[in-house]
Parts: sequence; C-alpha cells; structure tokens
Amino acid sequence: MKKDCQCREMSLGLEAGGSVMYFPISSGPNMTDGLTQSIEHARTVRQLSWCTSVVVLSDDPAFLASFSELILRSRLVLWSTKLLVVTRTSLQELRHLYATFSVMNAMLMLLRHDGISLFVNLPYDPSEAQVRVASFTRQRGLVLRSDLKLFPEKFKKLSWSPSFVVVAEEYRPHVVIENTAPGDPVSVMGPMVNLLSALAEGMNFSYSFVRPPDGSWGTKMENGSWTGMVGVVTRNTTTKGRNKDISIPKDEGCSRQVYVLGMTLSKTNVNPITCEAQLGLGPFGITPSRNEVIEYTTPILIDYIRIMAGRGRLEVDPWGFLFPLTAGVWAALLASLLLVSASTFLLSATTPKVLSVGGGSSRDYFGYFRVLLQQDESVVGEPGWRRLVAAAWMIATLVIVRSYAGNLMSLLAVRHIPQPFQSLRAVLDDADTGMIWEANTAYVQYLNVSAFFFLSFFLSFFFTITSRLSVKSGTFHEVLQAGRRGRIKYLRSTEIPAAVDTWVRSRKDVLLIEDLTARIYMGQDVTDTGRCDFYTSRDVFLPLIFAMIGQKNSPLIPVISDKITRLTEGGVYEHWMKTSIPNSTVCAQAPSKITVNTSLTLTNLWGVFAVLGGGLTVALLVLCLEVTARKQKQAIEMRPRQQQY
Repeated sequence: MKKDCQCREMSLGLEAGGSVMYFPISSGPNMTDGLTQSIEHARTVRQLSWCTSVVVLSDDPAFLASFSELILRSRLVLWSTKLLVVTRTSLQELRHLYATFSVMNAMLMLLRHDGISLFVNLPYDPSEAQVRVASFTRQRGLVLRSDLKLFPEKFKKLSWSPSFVVVAEEYRPHVVIENTAPGDPVSVMGPMVNLLSALAEGMNFSYSFVRPPDGSWGTKMENGSWTGMVGVVTRNTTTKGRNKDISIPKDEGCSRQVYVLGMTLSKTNVNPITCEAQLGLGPFGITPSRNEVIEYTTPILIDYIRIMAGRGRLEVDPWGFLFPLTAGVWAALLASLLLVSASTFLLSATTPKVLSVGGGSSRDYFGYFRVLLQQDESVVGEPGWRRLVAAAWMIATLVIVRSYAGNLMSLLAVRHIPQPFQSLRAVLDDADTGMIWEANTAYVQYLNVSAFFFLSFFLSFFFTITSRLSVKSGTFHEVLQAGRRGRIKYLRSTEIPAAVDTWVRSRKDVLLIEDLTARIYMGQDVTDTGRCDFYTSRDVFLPLIFAMIGQKNSPLIPVISDKITRLTEGGVYEHWMKTSIPNSTVCAQAPSKITVNTSLTLTNLWGVFAVLGGGLTVALLVLCLEVTARKQKQAIEMRPRQQQY
C-alpha cells in the first residue's frame, strides 16, 4: 500500500505481491458499471495473489455506498484482504458503511486540515459507531487512540457479546439431543457442545440451538437449494435495520435456548422451521459441493465407515474334531502311513518266506491302520525288522493320538460366535441381509454422484487432494444397485438407535456407520444389557474429514479454526470423546470363541456322525461291489462246466 496516494478522484487501488494496480473510476451515470468492472478485475488479481491490500480513494458518499454493496456481492474482500478507504467525507455520511465494514478487515482514513484519523467498525455494535484507533499530525506523529491495533483482529474477542444461532442434529457421540416435549427448548450435549462452549468463552459470544426441519445434514436439490443443516446455514438471515447477516431478531420465530459460557440465560419457545443459523455444529464431512456454499473450519477429526452387525449365538463348530491337528499334520500323518506300508512291502520282498505272496500279507498293512486307531496289534513271531518298524510306528502314533485327544477335549468346550460380515463384499453376497445408512450424509451423496472429495491435513499444513472416483463400477456401484433393489434403508440419525435395537440385533440388517458412532451404540448396549450383542467389521472404508461449518466467507471461521486447532492438537477434544463413550472398548475386541462347561448336544457333534455315516456308506458300496464281483466270478467259473454237460 503506497503512502503517497492522493485523493484527487474516485479510484480503486490494489497491492498484490509487491505490485500495485490502479483502477480510476469516473463519476457520472456509468459510475456503477465502471466500478463493477474494476472490482471484477481486482477480484481476479486477488485470487491469483497470496496477499492483497485494497485502497479506495473517494469523497463521494454515493460511490462509497455502491462500492460497499458490490464488494459484498462480489466477495472481493476476504478477511485476509486488508481494505483501506481514504476520504474527506464526514463520519455521519459514512454510517451506512457499517454493515459492510464491520464484517471486513477494513479501516477508514479521514483526511482533515489538521491531520489524519483512522477508524474501524466493530462487529455487532448496537450503536454502529466508528471507533477511532489512531491519529496522525505533523506535530505528534502517529498516536494510537485505543487498545486496538491498526487492522485489529476484531473477531478474536467480540466486544459486544453477540448471540449466534447454531444448527445442530444428533450425531452420537459428538452431539446428543435429549428428548424434549414439543415447544420446549432443545437440550444438546456432547463433545461438540463442549467445543462450542470453549469457543463461546474464548470469543465472547452466546449461542442458541435450532434443529433442521428434515433432521438431515444436507444435500443439494435439483433447483440448487440445500436441505438439512447445510440449507439452514446457507440461507442468509435478514434482520431489522441496516445490519444484515449479523444476528437473529427475537421475533423471527426460532425455537432456541440461549447459552453464555454453557449457562442458560433465556428461553424462547416458537416455531423452529423458520430459523436460520450462522454456524453449523456438525461435525460435517468435507465435500466439494458443500464447500461451494458454506465455509469449513479447520478439521476436528477423521473418521471412517465400519459395518456394525449383531453377534450370533454361541455355537460349537461341528467339524471341530478336525481342528486339533492342522492340515499339514493330517497330511504328514497320511504320508507316514503310506511310507510305513511301502517300507514293509520292500523289506518283505527280500524275505524268502513271504516272497511267494507278493511282498507281505494284507494283515501286515492293515495292522498299521489298527495301531493308528489305538487297536491291538500282535507282532509275535514276526521277523526283527517287522518288529522294529511296528515299534517306531506305535511311538509316533502314540504321541500324535494323545496330542489330538487333549486338544479335542479343549476344543469341544469352545463355543464359536459367528461374525460373518467383515467386509462390504460379504454383505453384498448375502442377499437376505439389508443395509442401513444415515440419510442425506456425505457418504450417501458419494453413492449417488460420480465425484467425491478428500482433504488431507498433515501437521499444521494443509494439503488438498482432489480424487474423483467413478461410481459406475466396483463395490460401491453394487451397493447403489442393491439400494435400488430395496436392500438399503435410509434413516435419520434419531431413528438409528431404534433400528439398532431391532433390525441389527436380530441380524436382519447391518448398520454402516462411522467407527466412533458404532462404538457409542455398542458401549451403550453393554451398559444396558451387560452383554456384547454387536460387533464391527475389520475392514474400514470411505474415510472422511469432519469440521464445523459457517456462512460462506464468514470472518468468524478463521478465528474459530485457530481455536479448534489448539484444542485438537492439545488432545482436548479426544479427551472429551473418551469420557463421553462409556464402555466403548469392552466389545471392541470381543473374542469370537468362548470357553464354556456344558453338555454337548447333537448339533455340536453332527460332524463326527457325518464322518461315520460317510464311512458306512462307502463300506456299503464296497460290499455291493464285492458281492457283484463275486457273483460275476462264480458265473464265469460255471460256464465251462455247463459247456461240458
């Protein structure tokens, strides 16, 4: 910003990156058009520059009024942009600038014959007065007139304690809304309310809660409007008088309860549908479509979706008798049996006594199988090598069989709890299981559009990563198709607890919900029943960053973001989260196998009888084959005799 600017005509100056751009504007009937074009050019420069300052020189109150209106609509001046208006107009003629300059990082420089005075407009000031912060004369130089600095951070500590309307909806564990009678004030609690109270204390404001009429977070309609909490924040609030987008009048019809530092001050019982809000509590998932109409604070947390399902009843695996030995041990045991039999055949072939029978009798080979089954086997009178082979086989089978028996006894006392839905693919493959999603959330929006937006923040730096994911194929496309076939229920956040207690508990449906929310449902169930009736999947998907929201380009958001960063990096919000979720870790790693001491039933051991039945069936088939073969053999032997006769 140059110091030698002279106020000889209406002009707009822009300093960006060390360069200065000058836009002269002539008075007359085309003044508004020229001003509009200059603001558009300046806005383009501001978007391409890291740091900008805007200087306006004019003595025309009409020009300054048009300028203040246009910069609001064009969003030329953000909070990071400094605005200086240099004029010789009296303060009384500049009162109409309050609504604009009070929400911007702006100062008025009044040129007088005896010196220069600098003024700022503090936000939410009922008197709409200009506060002089400094003066300059040749005799005294620059003198600060108040505790405010030049271009002060006037939103960091609000001087006039304004009251903000905050839209909120239940989102456990972050936000919990207690049931209240119709017309009663909304009772809200949870970690996000603690965070809001800390912001209110640090910034000196009070707040009131309203709920969205449809109970949703907000999605974009075909006509461009927004539903839910996002719609409540995006719709501008008009108040009486000149101030706009500042506060809600008492007669606007909001059902709210006003708090200061967490303490109730006043209550108003009226219709909540007509309410608008300056802030959205959320926390809201960051998406590109929402970012076009609202302003996000710095991230509060990162969460992701898990599958929450009902745990099955305790079961004993009917094939548990195979589990005492691994598949490798079973294979090695079979290979050892074949090796011993082959060794017997080879050694028998060198013995003249059994050479005539082709290398050993069938009883020799079957004897090894009898030893494996713990049956008697006699080797009296057998050759020495035969006794040594039998002894080695008996020792090996003794160790294996005793180990098997001990492990089998332990496994039969173990109950297995089925937890089949560990991935989204498992849910899709089970056509009898439905899915429950929360309605009008960023996740549902992702399933219904072809783009999704991810923001990643590393340490204190912001790195924006835009990822466009097509939902025209793959797992999520199948989820969308399943929803069109009626397998998905879209519920409000307040309807989900009842669904968890009925449909999810009975294993008719599964709930796809954020990990932290699933923990609080499971923890609350443990508190109420003393059991772990639910489990969550190992797989996670759809990670999303969550934050509060405010009106687009709101000067409150940078200050709120700075305070949120301090609270989250200090671990305060995480501490609030842990204390708000009782028994959250009890069922987080609940075992899928439990040891019990009860009698075994047929359902526990039908696998053994299945093996017995299979063996008998095979034996019957072999018997039939032997009888048939014997009859054919006899028939063949009888043919020569019949021919002789």
